[in-house]
Amino acid sequence: MGETSADQAVRRFLATIHVGDLCQGTVTAATRPEASVILDGFAAYPLGMLGVLDGSWRQRFADVAVVGRRIIAEVIAVDPDADRVRMSMAATENPELWAFLKQLRLGEFADGITVSLSQ
Repeated sequence: MGETSADQAVRRFLATIHVGDLCQGTVTAATRPEASVILDGFAAYPLGMLGVLDGSWRQRFADVAVVGRRIIAEVIAVDPDADRVRMSMAATENPELWAFLKQLRLGEFADGITVSLSQ
């Protein structure tokens, strides 16, 4: 069975988005674990998803994921089978830290100095 024109439009749009790209969009729905985002360039329905841990390192998720708010976030995953673009606003807040974190691999050891502790 063939794809509908809507499915084809989604696939064509998702083919233009890559991990590491910055995307803009508008939050359309927000719950505790995630927010849905209508991405600029595809207004039919929300393809973007902002998870609670990817919202912001500086603000509470409830303050970031506000319906109607415009956001800019880095693409951290594209899943054409689920019609989803996973996004991270936290990645855009501190590019140097994000670049360092992306280099880390599971099981690696890192040396460092503790500079603060909080409760």
